[in-house]
Amino acid sequence: MHRLPFKSETQQNVKKLLELAQPDDSLLVLMHGSPDPDAIASAMALREILLRTKGLSKWVFAATEPIRRQQNRELAQAMRLNIRLLNQIDAGACRLVALVDAQPSFFGDSLPAREPDIVMDHHPREGGWQAELADIRPSYGALSTILTEYLLAARVRIPRNLHTALLYGIKTDTDNFDRETLAEDIRAYTYHSRRANLRLIRRIELNQT
Repeated sequence: MHRLPFKSETQQNVKKLLELAQPDDSLLVLMHGSPDPDAIASAMALREILLRTKGLSKWVFAATEPIRRQQNRELAQAMRLNIRLLNQIDAGACRLVALVDAQPSFFGDSLPAREPDIVMDHHPREGGWQAELADIRPSYGALSTILTEYLLAARVRIPRNLHTALLYGIKTDTDNFDRETLAEDIRAYTYHSRRANLRLIRRIELNQT
């Protein structure tokens, strides 16, 4: 497996993540607002890690709003994802709750009546909250870059569809690198670009899926 450098905290956080999850757990991966490619790809990556390392097979993807942007709907369809609305599921039935590309303070009163177990984001930390695993890195251009590090630290083989989603997540959240980014974002983008379905990304961008 091709290796990319990653921060030591990533390895420590992967260890903590794997200690949190058990094979028979159910996982709620929650996104705030209308899911964008970075959130979608990050949710997929978290699921892939726990599926391949822990055998976790029960999960729900949910968001507080439906996907509105056409390209984002096409990405979710191409990845065969069912992203449900938070107010239409029983969040309390899931033993683990993970927030991706978001933090508890973003949700107001719409979160389940409990602290999330996992919070992963690349926006500045807001509000006072606790989580068993909190990974907030505002210097990164995309959460997809951070989850790329997690996948490699966990030694998970990345399928082509996930390479594609993560590449698109980095591409859109950095605005094709017009926004401030790190060398880590560029390295992750380059890594995925050699393995992703670039034709699918072009079709999504052109609304031709």
